[in-house]
Amino acid sequence: MLVVPFAPGGGNDTLARLTAQHMSKALGQQVVTDNRPGAGGTLATRQVAKAAPDGYTLVMAHSGIVGIGPSLYPNAGYDPRKDISLRSG
Repeated sequence: MLVVPFAPGGGNDTLARLTAQHMSKALGQQVVTDNRPGAGGTLATRQVAKAAPDGYTLVMAHSGIVGIGPSLYPNAGYDPRKDISLRSG
């Protein structure tokens, strides 16, 4: 599952859906997108950070979600340095 911390229909959603489509082809299994907007992306990122660390739940994040959000919200519910494995493409 590819969790998108933005509302459906925008540029980030389109990018996530294209990414999921290519991932599905490369992996040979369906990658589903799940839009979870709200709180500047922290709601979706918290969900992913608390998911089982099995590699099946990914988040389409940006620097605001992993850098600014935890600084603005004292209890964001996740620590990007500990709870999320960051990879850039």
